[in-house]
Parts: sequence; structure tokens; C-alpha cells
Amino acid sequence: DAPLEGLPAADTFKTEPKKTKLRLVSIGQSAGVSTSQFGTFFAGGVSFGFSDVLGEHIVGASIGLNGGIRDLGGSLSYLNRTSRWNWGTYFNRTPLTSGSAAEGFAVRNGQTVFVQQELIFRQTVSEVGAVTAYPLSRVTRAEFSGGFQNIRFEQELREATFDPFTGQQISSDVQHSTVADSLNLFSATGALVRDTSTAGATGPVLGSRGRLEISQTGGDLRFTTVTADYRHYVMPVQPVTFAGRLLHIARYGPGSEDNRLVPMFLGYPTLVRGYEADSISASECSPTIDGSCPEFD
Repeated sequence: DAPLEGLPAADTFKTEPKKTKLRLVSIGQSAGVSTSQFGTFFAGGVSFGFSDVLGEHIVGASIGLNGGIRDLGGSLSYLNRTSRWNWGTYFNRTPLTSGSAAEGFAVRNGQTVFVQQELIFRQTVSEVGAVTAYPLSRVTRAEFSGGFQNIRFEQELREATFDPFTGQQISSDVQHSTVADSLNLFSATGALVRDTSTAGATGPVLGSRGRLEISQTGGDLRFTTVTADYRHYVMPVQPVTFAGRLLHIARYGPGSEDNRLVPMFLGYPTLVRGYEADSISASECSPTIDGSCPEFD
């Protein structure tokens, strides 16, 4: 019974004071380029994570672009984990886009032309706030946050006209306009989070994640947002993982139906990755009498 046999003496180890200097520990995501008759668009982004040697101070930064410069988003956050009560601050700018597409014949300057239109509605959220979290166990924590939001509402009409006989493009135009007064909102949020997932190279591969969140909003509008999100990951055969998700997100209260808040849109990148307003163009629409686009709708 000699537990220290073969080990170096403790006084031979070099010691030095703990340092809180931040170092780059992670880089994520990617970028790409796409083109259409309306121009060239960039999509994607990059994120950076910084931490000290013990992971007590964490800084996150990200920037993303999905379209033109108006779709530039980003975030900056700081998290302090020196005690069991974790706390931090954050700032983010998130442009959310939805829209519609249509095509048909019209008369422009006395000439019959074929018109393709894409109407993009852009809701840009700029937010600053603070958050605190208390771990109840290794996999469960309670979160609380408060913040201020400014939401701007803009509209972008992209139109291209073509000669109906030759198919040659005659013109293309993009018009920007403000469609509603901006909103200034204050919010307070509480959430219960459970995470037993095991991370792989690109995302979770085993386990589950769940989040139940209630957020009360005041200011120019008053409403309550409820989010229930559960995800489960199963790996029947390595390295194949099947993922399932149940999601409920809704706004309740007197301000929840304000026309400055667009209806919940499934195509927001924050809800469904890989499907956005620009995923369908007017050229993919089936011909209809009223000019609507069944594929987009």
C-alpha cells in the first residue's frame, strides 16, 4: 500500500499564479456565394470562442451574412463562471426575412412584358441584455435574463421584366421601403434547460436536449412568449444519427397580434436551418390565375 510510489515529489512541480488571459478555443461555421438575376448574394458566417485556461471567463463573437449588407447579423457575449451562479451580458443583431413571390404579364410604358417579383419582408432585431444561470445538476440548469430590443421593419421589392416573345430581360429593379414604425421592447425571461446530448463533429449524436421558456415583454407592446423545444438523438449504427424535434413557440396577450409583428414563419434560420426566404425564386412558381406562388406559400 504505497499510493505515492513512483510519483514525483509535490515540491518538484512548477507553480505559477492563475492567469485570466483569453485565448482562441474555437472557430465555427462557413460562408458561400450565390447569384441570380437580382445580383450576387453572400450566405453564411463565422463564429469565434475565447476562454481562459479554466473556462471561467468566456467570450463569444459571431458574424453572419445571408443576402446583401442589410442581412448582416452578429453577436457579442461574455459569460462569467467563477461561481455557481453564472452571469453574463450580450449584444446581437439578427435580421429575419420572410416574403412572397409572384409572376405574370403586365403593361409597362405601353408595352406588354412578363414580370417576376419577389417581395422580401425584413424584421431586424437589435438587442442588448444580461443573463444569469444556476446549474441544478450536471445536465439541468435554470436561466434568467432581461434585455432591451429595438425592432425595425423594412420591405424589399425585387422586380425583373422580360420580353414575352424573346425571353430577353428588359430591366431589373430593387426598391427598399419602411413598412411600419419601429418597436422598443423590454423583456424578462425564465427558462428550465436540460441537456444530456453527446456532441459530434457537426452537432449532437446521442442523448437529448429540452428547453421550456417563458418570456414577458413590455414597452411599446405587451405579450408573453412561450417556447417548448425538445430534441432527441439516436445512433442505431455508427456513425449514423437520427434526430427528432418537437417545437412549440407562440405569442400570447394583447400585443401578440400587432401587425408590426409578422406571423411566426417556419423559414426563419433560427428555427429551421437551411430553409429561408431566398430558397425559392419566382422562376420556380407554377402559373396561377391570380399570380400567386403555390411553392412559396
